[in-house]
Amino acid sequence: MIRSKKCVFAAVLFSFASSFVCNSSVNAGITLSGSEYFQNFNSIGSGLPSGVEVRQVSNSTNPWGRAESLRSGGIHVSWTDTTVSDFRNSASPTGSNSSGNADRLIGIHQGKTSATWTPSFFFTFDARTNNQIGLSEFKLDFDFWVLHKPSTSSTTWTVRWATASNQNITSNVIATLSPNSAGKIEIRNLDMGAEFSNSTETKYIQIVATANTSSGTRDVFGLDNFRLKFTPQAVPEPSTAVLVGLMAIGFASLRPSRSKR
Repeated sequence: MIRSKKCVFAAVLFSFASSFVCNSSVNAGITLSGSEYFQNFNSIGSGLPSGVEVRQVSNSTNPWGRAESLRSGGIHVSWTDTTVSDFRNSASPTGSNSSGNADRLIGIHQGKTSATWTPSFFFTFDARTNNQIGLSEFKLDFDFWVLHKPSTSSTTWTVRWATASNQNITSNVIATLSPNSAGKIEIRNLDMGAEFSNSTETKYIQIVATANTSSGTRDVFGLDNFRLKFTPQAVPEPSTAVLVGLMAIGFASLRPSRSKR
């Protein structure tokens, strides 16, 4: 079930899960132009896109966690590979589970059963300040997959955002997701809220695992087709009064000056 501040999103087919993060000190951020930013991760075999990082929370007091890398420099990893906990370059289930499938996604396996579980593994997108000025009505789409579900495990994923100056992002929750079967959920038109728009601060969007129960090997998740949509604010046209005033100033500046005698 996905819960949103403004509406409830239907689980279209099944489910997915994963998370992401970016830090401005080490990443150039994503570039916002036109009316949307879109990333399909099809080139992650060569590395993560600019503005995207994968991280693991090392403790409950460190919401940004430590930066991680894709396994073995981004080689293909099968959906059913549960040997280690890691981020990986996996094929999209829209095609075959092979390196020959050009449709890729960021995969994640959270690891084996443990007595204690710390919320971990997330993605963050860095939407830089200078790109957000004059942009409003931000909406978020992405595809969430459960690639492999070998056990009776359950993970809750949270979509949220933060500013660079306030990384206590638990207050800016946009939606939560609790997948319960293998397959895909299409997340569409999550409203980022008015405070996200026309900002003077760098923003970070995060999808993070915030709760987990498991009686065996945990699920394998995937993130694909991340799309951040927005509306450029129109530049207001000057009023008639303003135009008349500017013309008067212009004519006055053209009048020859007269020297006093």
